[in-house]
Amino acid sequence: MLESSINESKNLLVNLANTFKYRIAQENGQRIFGPPLDWPNNLAIPEKGTECFIGKIPRDCFENELIPLFQKPGVIYKMRLMIDFSGNNRGYGFVQYFTPEDAKKAVELLNNYEIRKNWNIGVMHSKNNNRLFFGNLPNSISRSEMVSEIAKYTAGIKGAVYYGGVHRQHGFGFVEYENHKMTALARRKFFPGSILLFGRQPKVDWAKSEEECDEDDGSHDV
Repeated sequence: MLESSINESKNLLVNLANTFKYRIAQENGQRIFGPPLDWPNNLAIPEKGTECFIGKIPRDCFENELIPLFQKPGVIYKMRLMIDFSGNNRGYGFVQYFTPEDAKKAVELLNNYEIRKNWNIGVMHSKNNNRLFFGNLPNSISRSEMVSEIAKYTAGIKGAVYYGGVHRQHGFGFVEYENHKMTALARRKFFPGSILLFGRQPKVDWAKSEEECDEDDGSHDV
């Protein structure tokens, strides 16, 4: 049944690519939709602020649901969905637009969007120097509880994504701040041995890349 669902998602992706006239590829544990076929291969979209991070994606949710949803704020340049060895998605991905304005609109419209009943996704700007990783958190808290606890010690939180659940040994999350200065101050406050969150010592570091986080126990190596 699971294999059938994964194969169906691949077929739907091919149909989407044909309909929208986009390239598709799979490499390094991610499935890539885009850029458009009429976009030159050697021409990238380097402008900062055009990419968003998508978190809390249901494991059986694929491009056939995500692409039509994320096309609403603006035309997608590229979407990257992280895929595990079994063919399920890993719960997160990235979407890049042609303009920062469309990326901003995606965050405004789709952050905390209920993609399934009682299942809300998180969408935030993919700005690595404005985002911190928080690991070794309880696996039974909510996103709002994580934000409220962290906000007791830091200011300027703009958005957050939390990963927890009984299938994880520890919870972990990504917190976005208003600017780099606030992010650096927050990281400094949480130096090892300084502040406990939920009665435990958190792992706090720059969120260099969501691809590098360990899904099984929420550890972080970047």
